[in-house]
Amino acid sequence: KTLTLDEVFPADPNVEIPELVDGFYQLEDANDLNWFANRVNNGETAINAVLTNDIDMEGVEFTPIGKESAKYNGKFDGKGHVISNLIVNLPGQDYVGVFGMITGGAEIKNFTVDNTCSFSGKAFVAVIGGSKEAGGKIITIDGIGCEATITGSAQNIAGIYGVNMGST
Repeated sequence: KTLTLDEVFPADPNVEIPELVDGFYQLEDANDLNWFANRVNNGETAINAVLTNDIDMEGVEFTPIGKESAKYNGKFDGKGHVISNLIVNLPGQDYVGVFGMITGGAEIKNFTVDNTCSFSGKAFVAVIGGSKEAGGKIITIDGIGCEATITGSAQNIAGIYGVNMGST
């Protein structure tokens, strides 16, 4: 039997799955953004999403979207919305931000993290921590705003994009 992703990584029954419209999950609040991050980090690296509202992350624990074993390569369109109160404090970790690690094919655009947000990590800390192994595919970053406080203890601490390793 072939198992579905939901059978391997069961969804939290207390979390409502965001609406899927034309191949894009409609993210309207902090729970939806967390749901999306969890799906990507558990292997659905090519799923797409749009923000349908400004997102207030106050009091919400968040793990960056994408990691070494699950590099994000989908499309994410913020539609001009603002993410506020997002605090990611991972001082011993590399690739920290809204997005941790992305790869070829990723398209991330049109949102701002405001001055109530902060990202803290070791290296490669920014709104998008960084990219690796694009496999000749283009990565598109467009219309990202950063007013957040960003700190790190090693190299490549940036505003928008921490590092590009082997990507175009």
